[in-house]
Amino acid sequence: MKVISTKSIRFFVLATSMLLEGDAKATEISLNETITYQNQRESILLLSWHHSDVKSEPQIDETKDDKSPIRSGSLTGTFTSAVGEKTALGYTTPIVGFYTGNAITIAVNLPPCERVIAMTGNTTDDHDEIHMHWLVTAHAIDPCKTDWNCHVTGYDHYKRLV
Repeated sequence: MKVISTKSIRFFVLATSMLLEGDAKATEISLNETITYQNQRESILLLSWHHSDVKSEPQIDETKDDKSPIRSGSLTGTFTSAVGEKTALGYTTPIVGFYTGNAITIAVNLPPCERVIAMTGNTTDDHDEIHMHWLVTAHAIDPCKTDWNCHVTGYDHYKRLV
């Protein structure tokens, strides 16, 4: 397995940010924390949270005293599968994703088993837990007719490993 350097991942994240926000709004991304999580199936998700310096307007919530802006940024790291076909078991692959406040999304590519995974969900405020829905899509010759079952959805609950 080819390992992708942290420098390459940071370049990819910055380039993606520039494409999404336009050159004039490109932001400096800084690494703030890296956390390792494990789900109920024992898969491992290592996430590096890159906070951008662009923040939303303060959220108005009369029930809370905190009127601070919502942070957003990008995610990089790895995903190691503990389930699936033999080719996926123990396979570690780079991930990329984004977050705004406690809402996150992650994309995973699993070439050995010809599948990609889209994950989306929410974290707790302290980032100790992530609740994620996922969609696994398999390579298929005819996904609309004979291979209609190439999509699988599910839910995972990740907890920070100490």
